[in-house]
Amino acid sequence: MINAALKLGLDTFTLGGIAALRADLVELALIRVAASLVPPPNHLTWQEQLRIYVESMWGTLENHPGIDCIIMDYLGAPAAWSA
Repeated sequence: MINAALKLGLDTFTLGGIAALRADLVELALIRVAASLVPPPNHLTWQEQLRIYVESMWGTLENHPGIDCIIMDYLGAPAAWSA
């Protein structure tokens, strides 16, 4: 929070401004994590594709603690996740 206040300017920062910076940070983190997911090959059956995707998603959730809550609770998550 201190870094955000310094970035915005100590004479002009607001809690709303800091919240906006946090929202931007969360969205950028979601985009980066979503980009790390590799889609399964198209030549596989849908069941195999689903299994690979679920395993990849499970690993992503384990590697990024708390992202499960963000995906479920953050209003901008669907747009960021599909970017």
